[in-house]
Order: sequence, then C-alpha cells, then structure tokens
Amino acid sequence: MRSSVREFLCSEAMYHLGVPTTRALSLVATGAGVVRDQFYDGQVQVEPGAVVCRVAENFIRLGSFQLPAYRNDLDLLKKIADYTIDRGFPQFSSVTYDFDDEENRYVLFLREVISRTVKMIVKWQAVGFVHGVCNTDNFSVLGVTIDYGPYGFLD
Repeated sequence: MRSSVREFLCSEAMYHLGVPTTRALSLVATGAGVVRDQFYDGQVQVEPGAVVCRVAENFIRLGSFQLPAYRNDLDLLKKIADYTIDRGFPQFSSVTYDFDDEENRYVLFLREVISRTVKMIVKWQAVGFVHGVCNTDNFSVLGVTIDYGPYGFLD
C-alpha cells in the first residue's frame, strides 16, 4: 500500500506541476500482504498490498524495441515501430518507409521520441525530480513518466 500511495500521489503531483506523466486512475487495496524491504537493509516486513491503475495514451517503452533489436529480428522491430507510429505518431504515418531516404518514418519517429524524452527530463530537473531507475523499461516512447518506483525530490 505504501509504495502504491506514493506512486499515486507523485503521478498526480507531477501532472499538476506540468511534467508529462501517466495519470493515476485508481488505487485499490488487494487485501493480501506483500513482503517489502523498505530501506534495503535486510529488515523485511509484510505490508498491505495495493494496485495502482495508471492511464496513458499507450505504455510502449523504449525497452519494447530492445529485445528484437538485440536478436536482430528486423521484421518484429519494424512491426513494433509501425504499430507505434500508426497509433501514437500519426504525423509520420504517410511518410516513406524507404530506409535509403534519410527522412523516412523511422528516423522521424526516433527524432521525436528523443525530443520528447529530453523535454520530459528537463521538466524533471525543473521540479527537482530524481527518477531512481532510468532503464529502457521505464522510459515511454511518448516522453511521459511511467514508473514511480524509487524516486525522490531534491531540496
């Protein structure tokens, strides 16, 4: 419950601070206990469990592209990119698929993802937010904050 309440409150605070973020739709107690080591000091405790329902246009992450790229599965990588572009970046839907064209839809999509990610991080810095777990699974292609695990704010 503790970490879920934290996530709920932070996502709503970030939204109202003007930082791109998922929104918290609901917080529901599960009735089950979960084992947590709050300070990572070996002192585990059972805490009440809860689930936060987050809402966003999509939850496609940079990490969604990582495994097919690592496996050199270009067909799957292209399918994920096309799906993401068609549903989340319609301004690039009619742009050429031709890899020889330096302004193809994939290049434009990547530039937009980078731009949105940079703008999001700048807004984090403006409000003193520190994410805590900046891996590809925690970065949205939309440039919105999608995970509030171990975060903090600078004084």
